[in-house]
Amino acid sequence: MNIQPQSQTRFGDEAGIKDFFFWHRLAHIEIDRVITNAQAFSLPNATLDSQAAVDTWVRQMKADPNIGEEDKRALFDWLQLHATLHQNEYQALGLGQAPDLGVVDFSQQDQFDDWMYQHSAVHDALNTATGTY
Repeated sequence: MNIQPQSQTRFGDEAGIKDFFFWHRLAHIEIDRVITNAQAFSLPNATLDSQAAVDTWVRQMKADPNIGEEDKRALFDWLQLHATLHQNEYQALGLGQAPDLGVVDFSQQDQFDDWMYQHSAVHDALNTATGTY
């Protein structure tokens, strides 16, 4: 599934981030389907459905000063699980090492932009390897 339109989401775009999360999760489900059919094992991706992570991401972009430690932990956990999922997908498809997408400060526009660009490139590689464009 091509998530390029959602990968063009601009910094601070709350509706765009929510749309990105929705389509992004579907893209991972489709990638998992291809890997499962080809290799008879499944990569867990249920962790990509985290409303707390979405909310914290949006709040960071808006520079909300009231983001608590539990909120930060939810986003951190999502980023780590997501980065691990990408690494597992890359390994299952013989693509080598995936870029580390587990560390980013979404309150900084340059880090947001870089993360979205790197993430888009990762999904391009996965789409090519799985034929899921």
